[in-house]
Amino acid sequence: LVFSAGMQAWLAIGEFGLAEELAEEMKGIREEFTLDTMHSIIALLCRKVKPKLAEKWLLKLPEDRHHVILYNLILARYANSRNPQGQKYLMRTMNRVGIKPNHRTYGILIDLYKDRPRQAEALLKEMERKNLKADVVNFTAVMNAWSRVGDIDRTMEVLERMKARRVKPNIFTYTVLLTAVAKSRQKPREKQQLADKYLREMKADGVEPNRITYAKLLEIFRSEEKRVEAISAEMARKGIEALNVADEEGRTSSGSEDGRTAGATAKGKGKAIHDIYTERLLRKFDLEN
Repeated sequence: LVFSAGMQAWLAIGEFGLAEELAEEMKGIREEFTLDTMHSIIALLCRKVKPKLAEKWLLKLPEDRHHVILYNLILARYANSRNPQGQKYLMRTMNRVGIKPNHRTYGILIDLYKDRPRQAEALLKEMERKNLKADVVNFTAVMNAWSRVGDIDRTMEVLERMKARRVKPNIFTYTVLLTAVAKSRQKPREKQQLADKYLREMKADGVEPNRITYAKLLEIFRSEEKRVEAISAEMARKGIEALNVADEEGRTSSGSEDGRTAGATAKGKGKAIHDIYTERLLRKFDLEN
């Protein structure tokens, strides 16, 4: 226990080398790590955004003690540090050890392909082949990938598949749809008709627009002065401030189970899906350990 506490203390203040020395001392006197200690160390390193070190400590565990949550934590941090090679290597280790990816694993991987919709779509289909139930985050992330390239047809196709599987869209799903509408090559009137259609569906689902949703509506209806006034008045009644251009350009919307923004941003604003997953997994660790 003293060794374990010491290692965690060194890691907490960033003294990774000293923690390694203490681990070697433990090994020398044949003192074994407890499972809880190893889980805590890996979670701590993920909080410090040190995925390579976290993976190194993971490999100290006997393979029968490995868990998909540990892999998801490290994968998410590799995503955060933009290290695709680290992710590929860790996925190979995961396969070798016999750990099966779950829907969160795929959520992290899908979000990485937000600029490559075909790859994101392929991962969603792979989930389905493996009988993994995709959630609103997974579907919305794929829709987001298609919406970013302005492909409204593919975005709507994913929505229909989502509904067919009885997965309920959330505010991020609808905002992604409106983003796809705004970016599409359709005529202004056609865009406005689609936007009205999705607004009706939102209301039927009991979903309220947020700042980004309103920003997309203002963009779609910018040629309709009365409609812009009506949307602006609705925002004012709800106490919602207009999104400025810099914020709007920096954001994309995606799915989040806990209702927070899960969009990645070019300027570091907001949170990507892998960040949301990491926070949620770390909270789960805190409750279980």
